[in-house]
Amino acid sequence: MGSNAYFLSDEEGRACVIDPGMGNAADYYAQKNGLKIELVLLTHGHFDHIGACAALQRAGAKVGVCEKDADKLYTENNLGGQFGIFVEPLHADFTFRDGEEIGFHGLKFTVLETPGH
Repeated sequence: MGSNAYFLSDEEGRACVIDPGMGNAADYYAQKNGLKIELVLLTHGHFDHIGACAALQRAGAKVGVCEKDADKLYTENNLGGQFGIFVEPLHADFTFRDGEEIGFHGLKFTVLETPGH
């Protein structure tokens, strides 16, 4: 199952990935392009967006998710079970809310909560 992932990086190769998806595609892309994933931001907590997060977190990336979806990282609410897909549970390093700013090496993201899929 495919999903869109987005990378942002600086000149030193420090990267933020938004919705890394499942499997090791985000890690593969980062290695291929000389990037180190330091930050993972999640638009929501469905399995097809969070499947790679536990491995990325173990590798040192900080994971952030909207506080309303935080439980999806470690419960069946991520909907993986409905598709027969196991998602390794994890807890976010931080949560965010609508209107908050998230900083990453000089970049600023403003959270715009858009419920739904």
